[in-house]
Amino acid sequence: MSFLPEKVARSQGAIILERTKDKIKLASCNPKNYLFFKQLEKKASCPIEVYYATPHGIKEVLKHYSSDLPT
Repeated sequence: MSFLPEKVARSQGAIILERTKDKIKLASCNPKNYLFFKQLEKKASCPIEVYYATPHGIKEVLKHYSSDLPT
């Protein structure tokens, strides 16, 4: 199972930039989506570091997103 499936990434406007055992770097076009970030932190058992990305930038990356790749 993927940590952030494509369907969720698209609906939340977010993509994972980097994931380590200590933290996750996430780009989001909605940086005030605190509930979503807290859910990810709980799922990952580590903090989420959020970076702002434009909606266009997220859409461009999602064009290349392979469905449900494990991270």
